[in-house]
Order: sequence, then C-alpha cells, then structure tokens
Amino acid sequence: MRTEHAARSHRALVVVDVQNDFVEGGSLAVTGGREVARRISAHLAAHRDDYDLVVATRDWHTAGCTNGGHFAEPGTKPDFTRTWPVHCVAEQPGSDYAPELTAGRVDVHVRKGMGEAAYSGFEGVAEDGRPLAAVLAEHGVVAVDVVGIATDYCVRATALDAVAAGFRTRLLPGLHVGVAGATSRAALAEMAQRGVQVDPDGELRERLELLLAEIALPDAFRVVLERDKQVPGGRFYLQVACWRPDTYTGEMGEGRGGKAYVSPHATDSELVQTVWGLYQSYVVHEARETFLFRGRRVYGPHIDVTALWEVAERYDARPRPAAAPAQESA
Repeated sequence: MRTEHAARSHRALVVVDVQNDFVEGGSLAVTGGREVARRISAHLAAHRDDYDLVVATRDWHTAGCTNGGHFAEPGTKPDFTRTWPVHCVAEQPGSDYAPELTAGRVDVHVRKGMGEAAYSGFEGVAEDGRPLAAVLAEHGVVAVDVVGIATDYCVRATALDAVAAGFRTRLLPGLHVGVAGATSRAALAEMAQRGVQVDPDGELRERLELLLAEIALPDAFRVVLERDKQVPGGRFYLQVACWRPDTYTGEMGEGRGGKAYVSPHATDSELVQTVWGLYQSYVVHEARETFLFRGRRVYGPHIDVTALWEVAERYDARPRPAAAPAQESA
C-alpha cells in the first residue's frame, strides 16, 4: 500500500525502451543494457510507492517496411545515426521487454514508432490510444523521472519532450545507458541546458543539509558531508568527525570514522539512521582505541591477537564447558 506522502507525490517513472533488441544479444544491442534493466527493477522494488504511475515505452515498429526511413533500406548498411538495423518489430521477440525488467510493476504500456522513427515516448500512445502526455495529466502527474535505453537517443528525446510538456524532469543516475560515450555526454549536456535535472545531487545535498541541521551531536562531534574526490563527479558521503586528542601523541586534532555513501533515492529516515550508525560505530571504535588494561592498550591497529587472547583467557569468569570424551576408533 502506498503511503499518504507517496500518494501525494504526483510523480511518474518513465522507463524508456528496455527491450530485447536493445540489450546484449539484440539486433541493436547497447552494452550494459541488461545491467541497467536489473537496476531499474531494483529501483522499482525499493521505490514503487514513490510514484503515482509507472510508464514503460517500447519501440513497436511495423513489419515489412522501413518505418519512414528509420530502418536501412534492404541491401544497404545503416549509418547508425539516422538509419538503423531492423529492430523491435511489433509482436516479435525483439520488441518484448528484456527479462531483467520487472514489467509486472508497470501501470501503463506505451507503444511508439508504428511506421515511423519516434524516438520520444511522448510520440507514442497507450494501449487505449491516448498519448503519453494525456495519460500523465489524467493522473495529476507534475514531475517525471526518466530511465532506460539509450541515453543519447530515446532517453534524451523523452526527457526533452517531458520538459517541453511542462513536467519537472529528472534523469536518474545509474539507471540509463548510452550507445556511445561522446554522444551520451553531449546528450547529458543538452538535457541539463534545457532544464532536465541530470544530476540529482543538488537536491540530495539540500535534503542532507536540512536533516543534519536537526541532528544534535555532542559538541566535539560533527557530520562531514563531502563528495568522493577520487572520482570526477563522485558520490556524496557522510562521515562522523570528532575533535579529540590523538591516540598516540595526545595532540588535539580531528579524527574521522568510516564513510557511508548515500543514495539520492534514500528516504529521510534512512539518511538519519545512516548518521546514527556512523556515530555509534565511531564511538565504539574510539572506546576500543582508548581502552587500557594495566596501562596497556590492547585494542587498536597494532593489536597483538595472541596477547589479547591471553588476557581474555585469564580474566574470563565464565565456566568452561567440559571437554567432549574422546571417541574410540572403530
């Protein structure tokens, strides 16, 4: 059952062309297509209640013709820019959804390209013949998340048409894949320039900053919100830091605990729980680092496992179980 908050989201997920012919093994395969299909299914499993409507589009080209020049003429080579190999012919296996996509979670199925190219899902129609924009409007949708195949063609066209139709539009990272790197980068730049939110980190940072402002930690502690610097455009992570004496030198400085990378799809509750877990793990770690036994630190990076076991052996007050009697060999 959807939560009250989710029911008021007025957001739709549009899954673009995750079909057999567009994934590995298909007639117009895109490398990484099957993995993206799996990720979309995982996203749906975790976030189905975030959407009032889930739409999936499919190329549904007419058999026996070039579909308005979209297919290369028989006997000629496609240029892979305006003309393409035969693909996603209606009622043929190549037009089916890829098996990695959980199609049972889809509410509305849109078909496009009957006798024409039709890259955008907004050029298609639902099973009752209505265009996609009309279906979204009927459900009160004001914002759409776009995912699917391929970033530089049908995903691009669908996202741009969504913006043109007045929908707030996001392209979800990691849930789309392109034909080629150069054209995909150009498509992302164009989408961003024309109003598609291609990187939801801005929204994520805003959410995190608002949440962190409401979390009270002891004075010496703070929560670090940073982006992974080792990867261009790397993900945001949270980390607990504490101003405290160094374990070895005793000098004051900032010590940091482990990192937790955060997803833009995480709920506020999940993000708060992440901060709590980081804080708890830091406190436990520091307690071990500063624990002394007879003036000797028995925990820490230089731990002597044998010595620690000997201490436990001497001071463990629990009764030892009786040794099992030796069995005679047959």
